[in-house]
Amino acid sequence: MDMYADRSESFGSLIRRLRKSHSLSLEDLATQIGISPSYLSRMERGHRQPPPGSLIVRLAEALNVPPLTLLVSAGILNQHTLREMGVPPYGMDLKDWKEAIQRLSSDDWQEIEALIRTKLNRYRHS
Repeated sequence: MDMYADRSESFGSLIRRLRKSHSLSLEDLATQIGISPSYLSRMERGHRQPPPGSLIVRLAEALNVPPLTLLVSAGILNQHTLREMGVPPYGMDLKDWKEAIQRLSSDDWQEIEALIRTKLNRYRHS
């Protein structure tokens, strides 16, 4: 899953899931980022629009995710904007991509090629 592209989950649901995965209560997270628990609860339930970017950045830091993940989920940024900004896919630095590619074995490349062929066939027949 592309961490910047999954829009099937709402912003509020994503925040709730991340908060629970870090075993944080509404009160704990709200206090940590400087908002009221009721505001956070309404945000998670979709009764509030996503907050401004500065609060999203604080949420991202508290939930240990890249801010871009939340900014895309909130609809503030989209894939086109990220490409224009030169943001590498999956939140990886281009240096990390280069290193990962250099370490792939011929078996790894065969698996990748097979996966791509399977995906292409699936999309062509859907």
